[in-house]
Amino acid sequence: MRGRIGMGIGIGFLILYGICNASGARLHQTLWFFVGEGFWIGYLWWLRYHTYSMRKILNHLIRLAVLFAAIGLFYQYQCNYRKEGTEMLQIVVDDILCFVAAHFSYWMMYKYGERFIEKVGKISLVLIPFALLYSRFVSHPVSGCYIRLVGGFLTFAFVLICWPFTTVALLGKGDSRTSLYHSFYAMPLNQVIYLAYMAVIILLASINNDFGTAMVVGGSAMIVFLVYGKDWICKLGFSLLSVGGILGACLWSKKLWYRFFVCINLEACINTEDQYLAAQSEALVYLIQNISFSGPYGAGFGTIPKSIFPNRATDYVVSGILYQQGILAVLILAAITLLFLIILMKIEPVKKMENRLAFMIALIFSINMVWVILCNLSVLPVCGLSFPWIAQGTSTNLAFSVLLGIFLAMGNEGYRSK
Repeated sequence: MRGRIGMGIGIGFLILYGICNASGARLHQTLWFFVGEGFWIGYLWWLRYHTYSMRKILNHLIRLAVLFAAIGLFYQYQCNYRKEGTEMLQIVVDDILCFVAAHFSYWMMYKYGERFIEKVGKISLVLIPFALLYSRFVSHPVSGCYIRLVGGFLTFAFVLICWPFTTVALLGKGDSRTSLYHSFYAMPLNQVIYLAYMAVIILLASINNDFGTAMVVGGSAMIVFLVYGKDWICKLGFSLLSVGGILGACLWSKKLWYRFFVCINLEACINTEDQYLAAQSEALVYLIQNISFSGPYGAGFGTIPKSIFPNRATDYVVSGILYQQGILAVLILAAITLLFLIILMKIEPVKKMENRLAFMIALIFSINMVWVILCNLSVLPVCGLSFPWIAQGTSTNLAFSVLLGIFLAMGNEGYRSK
């Protein structure tokens, strides 16, 4: 009961804050903002009556996902409320599609279980490298455009969905304990095959200029080897190879090199002739210099300068929140994120294959959430990862929603009893 009241108050505050601060707002943008926020309030009430069969901890996980979506709608409204066009309508439609996708994937996992994991895993083994090759030669990503598949779906989002299933398919079922922290054990041969496949994917990502894919694949593989390697030599050796693969992806392309080292020497990078590197560096320097100026409560609604934060709807969402609402808002976001990840790690599916898939999905969320927050604070390099449901982007948010639905199905008591 307290959780529902807290989420309702949080979303209600976002609406009230928007009303009080949106001077000069376009009527149609504001209208769709209210429709979107109203949908999330209605969704919370729906959860109250229709998720009684879910474990209590899963109910909290769903509510946090709804809150992330509400924060994202509120933030994107700040970026668009003075614009002409249909930006907010598209964002509302995208968010509704995300939770339709979550329910569909939940139903598929709940109904078919391990058969679903096995089939998707085998298909993903072929589809991931094919998708990267297809996007390389069809969408010409080396020119700097998005790496698209059919219908505008990004290759990065496709890899987000398929990579956890691919990992399970490569490492096999195995028999071991059911604890989430100890049951990902695999024989060294399986790990060698996994490492070789991971190196191929990072190589294909590097020639696509897709550092997000390289980071998610290499980072998750490194954590798998560190935590579940057979011995310390295996842990250290495979982890170093994973790091080497990520750095190799940077060396392959100037764009990736700039993305990875943009936070090392910001002042010098601003004066470079490369416009991409200069823009990334200027945005981070400007942010650092103005945190104290904006104060703990930020500079106010709608004040984020577009010229400084060119990708404020995606790469710089946390920077935008920090600049407008202050460090306190970012600390609250970090606390919600930590709670979300803790709840993920508390779910321990009974069967080995599902346990591995749950661990990989938790890694996908962790890498994206933690990296985006830290790169916006200039602790880690900006690499094009998306913050789930807050950053704008239909395909990536659909991917996060699909993974969430699968995760919820594996933690459901009714499913576990089957």
